[in-house]
Amino acid sequence: VYCPHIIAKKQKDSFMIEGHLNNPNPSSKILVIRKVGETVKVDAANVRNGKFHFEGEADYPFPAQLILSQGNESMPSDQVTVYIEPGVVKIEVEDKVSNAKVSGSRTNDLNLEFQNRMTGIRQTGESIQRSFADASSEQKNSKAFIDSLDREYANVIQEYNNMALSFIAEHPDEILSAYMLRSELRMHPDNRAAHSAFTGLSESVKNTPVGKDIGEIINKSRRVEIGKDAPDFSIKDMNGDIINLSDFRGKYVLLNFWSPDCGNCKEEIPILKENYNKYKDKGFVIVSIAVEDESNKQKWLDAIKEYSLDWINASDLKMWQSPILELYNIKAVPHN
Repeated sequence: VYCPHIIAKKQKDSFMIEGHLNNPNPSSKILVIRKVGETVKVDAANVRNGKFHFEGEADYPFPAQLILSQGNESMPSDQVTVYIEPGVVKIEVEDKVSNAKVSGSRTNDLNLEFQNRMTGIRQTGESIQRSFADASSEQKNSKAFIDSLDREYANVIQEYNNMALSFIAEHPDEILSAYMLRSELRMHPDNRAAHSAFTGLSESVKNTPVGKDIGEIINKSRRVEIGKDAPDFSIKDMNGDIINLSDFRGKYVLLNFWSPDCGNCKEEIPILKENYNKYKDKGFVIVSIAVEDESNKQKWLDAIKEYSLDWINASDLKMWQSPILELYNIKAVPHN
């Protein structure tokens, strides 16, 4: 008999990680780092006779960072992302954790298939990076040379994205597809192609925690879609005066989210200045919102002076906890 007031809760399934590490140091440890909700959870296991072991419970496959700690902070980090799921996942480390062989996991098998498909694209991207690294000073100062590399790299990124979307479309019932989409949408929440790919996932995948995360990201991004009224907000400017976005109704407003510590943000400043000086007499307004905290307020004010930012500068000094960043779905800077 079905009773709508009694819903059976899905039982968690157990997972086990069995690993082997060649030639470990006596102080070697394996760390498994993963997010549980908003909490980062770190598990550690000693390596004994080359073996390490983890076990726990999980509703669904989840990504985790597997890190080798040698007890020596001067040694470079050695890590790999693995997908842990109910059942037994075996990890064999011959030389480096980053080259670990993972078996007993369908999600890791699919991820390996995807990575193998991407080998050629990845090699092309690395070749472009080498071309820049090996370039002469004259070439690095040549706009034509840099623009040429930028075009090549943009083509690589486009090819990568197209192949990723094709892979996701081929695997609508796999949770790996959802993790791939969430990773992309966290960086580019307004990616319409990724939005469309999400609609093609099966309902069972959409109803997982990662699927629900994606739905939330997409809903937030739609608040600032082209054609909609920009969500209003209030914030203090550099002088402590309250300004409202609605104060600028009827003008052309660029919201510029940035940080004084962000190199790419600093590279944008000359471009912002050029356009501000060109259009400020025609109703163009820049409102720069600094992602900063109270303890670094003076550093922010000094940066405004150092770079001669002659437009409106504001911050609620709440870093990534700012409700304005939440309102506009800002996940990284610079963001305009």
